Amino acid sequence: LERQILVNQFKLLWAINEDSQYLKKAHILECWATTFYKDALTLKDEIPEDIQNETMDILDMFYNIYNALEKLNDTQKTQLNLSILEFDGFDQRDDKHCWFHEFLHNIDRYNYIPLKNSHWPRLPLYRLMLAQFKAGNILEELDFERLKQLSEILIK
Repeated sequence: LERQILVNQFKLLWAINEDSQYLKKAHILECWATTFYKDALTLKDEIPEDIQNETMDILDMFYNIYNALEKLNDTQKTQLNLSILEFDGFDQRDDKHCWFHEFLHNIDRYNYIPLKNSHWPRLPLYRLMLAQFKAGNILEELDFERLKQLSEILIK
């Protein structure tokens, strides 16, 4: 029954959009071509809960960094390596963190951190930053000295 409902939905989408992809998907499901179900349904792999939590921790960290940077004066900002404290995104090629960040944006969560494609793995850097945050409890009070300390650790 569920398969038939999906077939009907794909046929309706084809009738509305005249996109042959919908007809192909309906045909896959009609013919019980189970090998191709994943193609027809375009499902992404499940995102493990630890990756979801780590992604939200990373985004929270950058939120706190951005808020702290807004409170600094221009002189203080020139003394920091701002580029190392900036969120460069996740690698879109095969990073479930990127997929989960995109999902969060789609449900209007964490919109204050822009979607970006880093084009290379940034997780090792983000994890190092996050470890520094968690070790020093600096998420609570992030001031100029702690930002400076964090950027100096990251440069090494």
